[in-house]
Amino acid sequence: MKDETDKSAEVGATPNRGLRREAPMIEGKAIETGPAAPVAPEPEPASAPAPELTPESAPEPAAARGKFAWQGPAAVAALLLGFGALYDALTPPAAPAPPPGATHESISALVQRVDALEARLVVQEARPTPVLPVPPDLAPISGRLDAVEK
Repeated sequence: MKDETDKSAEVGATPNRGLRREAPMIEGKAIETGPAAPVAPEPEPASAPAPELTPESAPEPAAARGKFAWQGPAAVAALLLGFGALYDALTPPAAPAPPPGATHESISALVQRVDALEARLVVQEARPTPVLPVPPDLAPISGRLDAVEK
């Protein structure tokens, strides 16, 4: 049996054992509370018979009703956020607004300039591609130069 006081063997077996911190101790003083004050039941009218309580018709305790009361509104909020995100994803983006200084006249002038440039481009593309002339035949001249060199 291994001696539990021998720490050197344990440190080698478990890496970083010396780096572990000890868990913090929460200090405090316990106080005693007395029993809850009894609540006086409301008197019922004498003419009404007392209803019989069965397990199906027994009212829920107040603690059980309040425990999950937040789930309904949280679910409604989550549904609304989900539908809002879905609506935002499926709607097309709106057209961008014109710049602050743009007027109807300045926008129509720009449209006319763009149309004129497109017309010039169509004319330019319709022109046939220029054909380069065939270079002249230099064979007779090169033959005469060869004869002069000899």
